[in-house]
Amino acid sequence: MPGQMVETVDEHGVTTGSSRVDRAHETPGVWHRAYSVVVVGPDGQALLQRRSGAKARFGGVWANTCCGHVRPGAPLLDQARTRVREELGLLLTAELVEVGIFRYEAHDPSTGLSTGLSTGPSGIVERELDHVLLARVPLTGDALALHPDPAEVQDVAWIRLDDEPAWPRPLAPWTPAVLRIAREALATGR
Repeated sequence: MPGQMVETVDEHGVTTGSSRVDRAHETPGVWHRAYSVVVVGPDGQALLQRRSGAKARFGGVWANTCCGHVRPGAPLLDQARTRVREELGLLLTAELVEVGIFRYEAHDPSTGLSTGLSTGPSGIVERELDHVLLARVPLTGDALALHPDPAEVQDVAWIRLDDEPAWPRPLAPWTPAVLRIAREALATGR
């Protein structure tokens, strides 16, 4: 959605205005607000998705349950619930809780879709203030009704948050931090 607007922020996370999402991701990038949802089942496993190779940024890599950009003036949690439904076909009725915020910057290497090999710099950059959102759901695995949109999601997997070496690869650059924040929140009861 290249014309979608995103909320821009300064180095302190203070809203500064808005930008079109495609322009915010052009080198050198504009700092903007984003969110990353982690859905966790009763067994403590987290739902990951492999992003569709057709995605404009970081296609074909594994990421947390769902990600998105914060649109100016729209409630964060409402946007996240809508995006989970659009990408995974999951009506998220569980409480969605913000458990952390972090900043990251990453350049998309323009991964080759069929080979997974880097084909060189794409000129796309992520400069995001990422709000990590956690939802604990009562079901997991096949019992959880997922209907992924193939234009958004290539595959899904349930992973143990405490077994980082077993996480699928390649991971989107923000995903390790998101999963660590979610793991810490679960461990501390947040």
